[in-house]
Amino acid sequence: MVMAGNFLTRGLVGSSVALAIAVCPISISAQQSSARLPKFADYPSNLFRGKKPPLKLDREDLLFKTRLRALYNSSPNFGGHYAISVVGCGADCAFLLVVDLEAGRPVSFDVPSGEELTYCDENRFRDSRGEAIDHDFVFRPESRLFLVSGKMAGNECGVRYFVEKGGKMTLLRDVHLKPVQ
Repeated sequence: MVMAGNFLTRGLVGSSVALAIAVCPISISAQQSSARLPKFADYPSNLFRGKKPPLKLDREDLLFKTRLRALYNSSPNFGGHYAISVVGCGADCAFLLVVDLEAGRPVSFDVPSGEELTYCDENRFRDSRGEAIDHDFVFRPESRLFLVSGKMAGNECGVRYFVEKGGKMTLLRDVHLKPVQ
């Protein structure tokens, strides 16, 4: 489900091992290996340290008002001025809550989620340290680069690289991982 109007549909994703993808070399297909992969440093952002406007919540946001207020009161952890939290909603279920701290309001990012993004076959896809590739989001406070890892169309495992600009996510590149032999 892609998040549009309310947080029940704002970016369902799974949890957890993708940090290994972001910090470790990965095995990519031969045709894509010659092109340079985007790096966090390629998309810098300045950390917002100004005065926050009051938090504005819509009616559909009220279900998560406690979590959204906690995010609003935190520091940016993506793109300089966004506070993001992955919230669990059951086995293999999680969704993103995002607050734009400069604007004082929740936002949604159009990135793969829910049925569009599932676990990679952990027996077939591993990073350079031998860790299973899961599905997850990877992001940093000082960068607008946003990684989504997991199973893609055609049952291929991979990483999608997005960049945030003006509150919108743009796909930069899909990188398909080759299975471990």
